[in-house]
Amino acid sequence: GVVCTAEVSLLFDEDHDELTALAQAFREKDEVARAIVRSDALRQGVKELSDVAGADAARFYLSPQAPHFIMETRGSVDNCEVEFCRGSDAFVSFECARAIQWTYPLSSLQLGMKPLYLSTETYIRINEDGIMCAQHQLEGVTHTYIDFVACPLEPGSPEEEEDEDAPRGGRGGRAGDDDDDDDEEE
Repeated sequence: GVVCTAEVSLLFDEDHDELTALAQAFREKDEVARAIVRSDALRQGVKELSDVAGADAARFYLSPQAPHFIMETRGSVDNCEVEFCRGSDAFVSFECARAIQWTYPLSSLQLGMKPLYLSTETYIRINEDGIMCAQHQLEGVTHTYIDFVACPLEPGSPEEEEDEDAPRGGRGGRAGDDDDDDDEEE
């Protein structure tokens, strides 16, 4: 027979208090947006953002009106915008109280989204301070989740005003769609 040995390392050190404080800060404010997204669609979107050379931040835009959920990054030569349509197969559920956008470090987002390769669905919640909590439900394991909590780059109020840099939809790829023509950038 085959024998397999595995070792699990747990993170409980001086950073534990800081992580607990961040999770507490998330819970102290009201949630303004939440969505359950199929992990394969989200994984495809995060990969698109990660492929942009020179990008160091990702902006999340969520709105009760279309476009509902856009992830965007800008690099040294190009940019990428990935749109998730509310009615697409990418969403299990979607709720958003008002239009919001927050910017997060791309390196943190990449680390926090690594479990997408092991999960079936991801529950993303953003509170009124822009703190994002993502829970990845692991595939094939009952009631097992990996949590990720991230602070936005700019503390304070969300970037709600309309500006020329705000995502508009219609550009970039649409994660969760089966039509490959939508993946071409204009």
